[in-house]
Amino acid sequence: MKIAAVVIFIIEVLLSHAPGETSGNQSKWLSSMTGVKEGLLRRAAHVILFAALAVTAGLAWGWYGIGAVALWSLLDEVTKIPIPGRHFCLWPDVILNIIGCLLGTAIWLITKM
Repeated sequence: MKIAAVVIFIIEVLLSHAPGETSGNQSKWLSSMTGVKEGLLRRAAHVILFAALAVTAGLAWGWYGIGAVALWSLLDEVTKIPIPGRHFCLWPDVILNIIGCLLGTAIWLITKM
């Protein structure tokens, strides 16, 4: 699970820290391929990626992994500030990251039962 957690983290960072124009083009392409509205895709990506990261980090490192994902759910947005076309966004981005982390934590806890 450690490798899976690291791979998901790398994917999340690459997607999240792409310049604004690149990120927008990726979203538009995925939206056109799936028929899902771009805004919905972008919002869902936060929840899905952070849930997957929390589950795998929990399985790999327990509560330490969950804590790291919870911290990253905020730092992810802060570290985007210097990237062209990106910015810090408390709502909805940080909130959606935290929701994903909570969802992933719940799934992880269920797997421990």
